[in-house]
Amino acid sequence: MVSLGFRSTQSSGVLLHTRDTDGGFELSLVDGHVEMKDSTANLKSKNRYDEGRWHYVTAYRNSTGMELNVDDSDRGDAQTVSTGSIFQNTSVILGKETFRGCLRNFYMRRIENRCIPIDLSNFTQTGVASFGLCNTQQQPLSIIARSSLRRRGHIKSNIRKKDCSEPVGHILAYHLSARSQLQYIISPEDLNYRPHIFLDMQTRSADGLLLHITDKQGFARVILFMNGGRVKLFVGDGTLIYYQKKINNGAWHNIRFSVEQHVTHLVVDGFRVPDGQLQKDEGISMELQPPGIRFPQKSVIGCIRKIRFNSVLIGEPAVNHGGAPCFDGVVEEGAYFAGGGSHIILEKHFRLGAEFDLTFEVRPRNMTGLLFHCRGHQDHSLSVFLKKGTMVVQMNDGAGDYSTSVTPQLPLCAESFHHVTVIKKGNFIKLKMGHNSNSAVGPHVHSPSKTRHTLYIGGVPETKRKRVPVWSSYLGCLRNVQINQAALSFKSASSVFGSVNVNECPAE
Repeated sequence: MVSLGFRSTQSSGVLLHTRDTDGGFELSLVDGHVEMKDSTANLKSKNRYDEGRWHYVTAYRNSTGMELNVDDSDRGDAQTVSTGSIFQNTSVILGKETFRGCLRNFYMRRIENRCIPIDLSNFTQTGVASFGLCNTQQQPLSIIARSSLRRRGHIKSNIRKKDCSEPVGHILAYHLSARSQLQYIISPEDLNYRPHIFLDMQTRSADGLLLHITDKQGFARVILFMNGGRVKLFVGDGTLIYYQKKINNGAWHNIRFSVEQHVTHLVVDGFRVPDGQLQKDEGISMELQPPGIRFPQKSVIGCIRKIRFNSVLIGEPAVNHGGAPCFDGVVEEGAYFAGGGSHIILEKHFRLGAEFDLTFEVRPRNMTGLLFHCRGHQDHSLSVFLKKGTMVVQMNDGAGDYSTSVTPQLPLCAESFHHVTVIKKGNFIKLKMGHNSNSAVGPHVHSPSKTRHTLYIGGVPETKRKRVPVWSSYLGCLRNVQINQAALSFKSASSVFGSVNVNECPAE
């Protein structure tokens, strides 16, 4: 028996994998459901568990059967299980390089039928795993624990360069583009008592919005922004204060500001700007007047991290539109999708039923994920996606689905990009990936469409997941997208949801 808690916003990934003389079994997230499988059986939870909350799974298995239990309420199709133990000299892998999220409270049943807590912090750890700090934006957990009673506490890395893995980013840091928006919810009671806000930022933008606090009507009351490369703060109807030196040099800078009774404070890199004065003691209750100045409506382009309210990290945003992971090092052109439901929407952009050619380049960081999806009337649809390392295109012209697929010669998660072409002529589709190609012919239907429909890139909203071939959102880089030889610009996307960097990808 094994038992552990997990939390993730990723729809797919291996939680736990065991190897023993009977072949072992695997616990994983598949399209948000917990699955338990071995060489002869497969159990699946009834509910999804990829919404980012803590859940607890217990798995039993021996020679007579196996059983799956999630949160003491959701059971897979149970088989007969005895009370014996199978965990003598069993190799256990947590994460298996595909899980992105948090694991805790790991228990195993030993020969003597006692459930023993496994303290991972006592192990010698190498590879991409962190102990103590746990949030769903961390990198995939991949560690191997040897459960032999004689070798308790042994861990080694099982990371191979050819496998899928994500670039290492800053914790609680977000790359912002001009249309990015992060929303945090702070209670009015907390704001009313001498609020202090701290953050680190890195940008080369001369102008752009950094932060603003709005009231219930949506009016901005506190505004922190960049103007001419300088940080400026405006609170209520008071005096504008700013730091005289320009800080848009691409380096990290620390900014903090506060409101205390009738005074506003601004400190940049340890230097305190002369205080600003509020009118009529506005700061006592934060019942501030709307600002009387114009300020940027678009975000700065750069990175923001370690946002703290009254010296406490406020964690992940309640709403994230285009706040992507923030990386150090060399970057290159493209868009980086961080998974977890992130996607781009292009309204009225794609015409189904017509002839088209779609070309793009991908460098994935997961074996399964939705790349493009468009759905029109009368079941007309297009889906391009990865499934277990294979590129698939699926069409429906109104008379049923037809599809074709290509498995790349190079490893899917290789350092280089894969060039992909999708061509449609009538009821004929062709898919080419690198030097490999395949094609399919669907039912003949004469229904050319002149209507342009919404194109989803990287994933779809949760409300539309039931109508797509794979639920997992794409994880990795995407670039050089062209539809009918016309280049598609991610920067002009009508809507960006979740963690997407439309400006750049981390170079491998």
